[in-house]
Amino acid sequence: LFVVDPVTSSFTSKTLGASLWDLAISPDGGTLYVTDRGPGTLIVYNLATQTLTTSIPVCTDPWGIDITPDGSTLIVACEDAHALSFVDTTTLTATPLALGADSDPRDVEISADGKTAYVPTGEIAGDDGVYVVDIPTKTLKSTLTFGTCANSNVVAVAPPFTQCVP
Repeated sequence: LFVVDPVTSSFTSKTLGASLWDLAISPDGGTLYVTDRGPGTLIVYNLATQTLTTSIPVCTDPWGIDITPDGSTLIVACEDAHALSFVDTTTLTATPLALGADSDPRDVEISADGKTAYVPTGEIAGDDGVYVVDIPTKTLKSTLTFGTCANSNVVAVAPPFTQCVP
């Protein structure tokens, strides 16, 4: 992990894990969460003190992560587990949600209201697409399908459009 100070153009480095992949910062800017694909863990790092808080097991082969706008829930996409892990950021406990047995989730994006997560299926048998997940209930709501040649691996959600009325 490299922590860069943009004012001084200096950096510090910390060794945190074996195979770091993706990261998310809590909305208050105090905590960094990093997936470590090797041991299947989520690293929790205090940015103020630049120290490792803990490392928690989440799933096999964690890739992408995102955090709800209120910072209460972090969702980890777990490719080899064919699942998601919902992490309660207060208790640092993980709850799994199984997806399709042949799914390869590698990314996750959370809506601006923090109620829905979008997770690409990866290349699966049949139509590839994006899973739509209800965050409060930790359940799969639906799957948006794109066809058999899509191999969806990443997803982005645009912020809601607000129209200004003069």
